Amino acid sequence: MPETQARTATTQALATETQVEETFVLIKPDAVRRKLVGEIVGRLEHRDLKMVAARLVRPTRELAGQHYGDEIAQRYGEEIRNALLDYVCGGPCLAMVWRGPEAVATARGAVGLRPQPGDCEPGSVRRDFGCDTIEASRAERRALENLVHTSDAHGSAQQEIRLWGLMDERQLRQ
Repeated sequence: MPETQARTATTQALATETQVEETFVLIKPDAVRRKLVGEIVGRLEHRDLKMVAARLVRPTRELAGQHYGDEIAQRYGEEIRNALLDYVCGGPCLAMVWRGPEAVATARGAVGLRPQPGDCEPGSVRRDFGCDTIEASRAERRALENLVHTSDAHGSAQQEIRLWGLMDERQLRQ
């Protein structure tokens, strides 16, 4: 009996060291069009994350505008923001909630920490499957097609989960 109690205590200690949280992941139209959904989902699953909600949606301009907010226009200009909205609204997206240890950081690491695929870490989704560059997107006056969006912090993950209608607040606290 003492051995079982010791294992239980160790398991509980490890669980408190690594915070289990939820994050939002959006597979964008270019990844859906290129049939990369299964590969992206598999990479997140291999990082010990569990998908707990998903919805295939073609975002409205209003939803995309709320998601990306005015800070994009303030930081990069209205033309870039409009191009980003056109891109995200240009086809179906897979909006998902993932749960697991340090889910925000884990998902970001799996996808790639930088927007431009060539700047991401080898083995990340964007590095392995992305084929766009900032230079090409600027020359063509369009958004950078980088396959996936992930929340950048726990608070933004909760906001994005609610915005995309995947879970209500009561479910987030369970």
